Amino acid sequence: MSNLRTRLLAEVALAAALATVLNFIPHTFFGWMTMEIGVLPILLLGYRRGPWAGMAGGLVWGLLTIALGQAFILVPAQAILEYILAPIITGATGFFSKKNIGFVGLGILVVVLIKYVIHFLAGIIFWSSFAWPGYSATLYSLIVNSVSGLITAGFAVIAGLILIKRFPKLLG
Repeated sequence: MSNLRTRLLAEVALAAALATVLNFIPHTFFGWMTMEIGVLPILLLGYRRGPWAGMAGGLVWGLLTIALGQAFILVPAQAILEYILAPIITGATGFFSKKNIGFVGLGILVVVLIKYVIHFLAGIIFWSSFAWPGYSATLYSLIVNSVSGLITAGFAVIAGLILIKRFPKLLG
């Protein structure tokens, strides 16, 4: 195995581990709103090492979340959507240009919002029994996931851009 490949695997593992550790920091408000701090290392990995490395990091992050008992799993299909597919999408920032700081912010925003569209769909399909009285599954999922998605996206864009401005080598 070459030095470059070893370094890439180490960066993927480190980003996934950091994302997992960051998600242990309390980030739930009012019992249903979340700010997913762990997205940041995976988003940056996607920019730094490309979409395939970023998505591999997202997959490892999702699997670690499940393995460490941090996942809320109702059925296997929901686990695949929310703890495999959604984290994988987080690493897709590598498909966006990193030549302009504005494109970096846009890439982070788009990827996080796509991640929360997946959570929105899972909310309609799997979490409907948790809807507040008088709310449809769609409205409940829209409220919960749009608020959480916007909070996470805002955090990720601001924190990501600050880190990239301060440490430009994060982009590779």
